[in-house]
Amino acid sequence: MIDGLTLALRPGERIGVVGPNGSGKTSLLLALQGALPIASGRVVVGANTKIGYLDQARADLDPEATVREAAVGDATEVELGEERLTVGSYLERFLFRRPQQRLRVGELSGGERARVCLAQLLAQRCNLLLLDEPTNDLDVSTLSALESMLLDFGGSVILVSHDRWMLDRVSTSILVFEGGGRVELEAGNYSDHRLRVAARTARGAGQSRDAGALPDRASAGVETVPAKRDEKPKRTAKLNQAERRELDGLFERIEAIESHARILQEKLADPATYQALGDGVAALREELEATEAEALRLTTRWEELEARSAG
Repeated sequence: MIDGLTLALRPGERIGVVGPNGSGKTSLLLALQGALPIASGRVVVGANTKIGYLDQARADLDPEATVREAAVGDATEVELGEERLTVGSYLERFLFRRPQQRLRVGELSGGERARVCLAQLLAQRCNLLLLDEPTNDLDVSTLSALESMLLDFGGSVILVSHDRWMLDRVSTSILVFEGGGRVELEAGNYSDHRLRVAARTARGAGQSRDAGALPDRASAGVETVPAKRDEKPKRTAKLNQAERRELDGLFERIEAIESHARILQEKLADPATYQALGDGVAALREELEATEAEALRLTTRWEELEARSAG
């Protein structure tokens, strides 16, 4: 269920959708294209809007069709933005060399099938793309090609993804599914969203400290009752000396590792990196994923220690 969402898409807007599994992200994409009836509200599609949808299963491909047939049918040219390309040149942008373009879909790997789906989608001259986990099964080279195509795409994009790197590079705003029907649209990319979450957590910890003072309770008209002599006040687990030292240096560690992650993201966004490193790009991407995971671990630890310190 989605409660109280109002969303108006403009040309060039690319919305990244994040949230826990089962919170309604795929249902939103299905509802926008009329494949899932909505319980209330309405979906208004512009008269000239042409929707392209990529699902997680890549289910619409004919296994007996060739790569060329599945991607563009019997067309001889493809319009991509302001360009007109021959079909062969167009498919080469999706990393299908001329001999591979004659292969049947049933012979392809999962990543290759995903590339055919993307080529099929972008060849339809859609102006609204609904992409459900499009980076599943994609190799590093295809991920880079997909990013470039989305950045050059003149229409609107709604992108459901767990790929934080892709969301950082592509998104102009983030739609956050928080569970329980709560959805919030935030300007900026995924890193901007994470910074806002950290700031809210820090403010909440500060408010908890302020709310614990007795003068505030008294001024609010809350009656305080002295504890009986035989009752011991409940204590929260305060920080020990080692944990206090850990907390003191934790924010600087988070800043340092997030700075390193940004450097890796910039390298992976640079086409020269792929020419210089070749197969080594995969190791660079693994390093980025490990760095982002460590940043998330440290942030979670900081939130835990800060909350205990406030308590």
